Amino acid sequence: MAGKIFGQFLSWIATDIIVKGLSNNRTFQRVVLKVDKFQTTAEKLAEEKATEVMKMAHEGKEAASKIAKEQTAAAAEASTQNMKDHARAAGEAVNKKLPDGGPPPNATLQEQLQYLQRQLEKAQANGDFESAGKLQHMDIPAMQDAITKMNNTGVVIGGVNVGAFMKNLKKEFSKE
Repeated sequence: MAGKIFGQFLSWIATDIIVKGLSNNRTFQRVVLKVDKFQTTAEKLAEEKATEVMKMAHEGKEAASKIAKEQTAAAAEASTQNMKDHARAAGEAVNKKLPDGGPPPNATLQEQLQYLQRQLEKAQANGDFESAGKLQHMDIPAMQDAITKMNNTGVVIGGVNVGAFMKNLKKEFSKE
């Protein structure tokens, strides 16, 4: 017990002498001030670099977002045009089978469907049951299927579900 107290006493005296001796030493004071100045400068520099890196990351994110939006818009336009081409081709295939050549070439799918329905009514009214049956059971369902595909329900182009893609695209652009 006495040894423990004596050890603590010696530790206290040594600490007191070292602290007082160093605190009054001019060289030690200069070293401490230089270390403090270096640490402060290093912290400021690190903060500036961190801010610069964050700014660059933000700019990079904005640039990447802009590029992604441009590519998405281009892909959507190409997909939409591809779907229109396929739907128009389906409509043209149906129209080639019609006696009067069908609706105008720039008619929408809905207009083409309405044309087919009018043709069905005419065929039934004229008693042309062969044409009526073909229109009712082949051509009109084919056009309705083309319209369904055009409305992006389940159309997959290049492994991408166009319906989901277009809905996400519309959501993304409506946010801005």
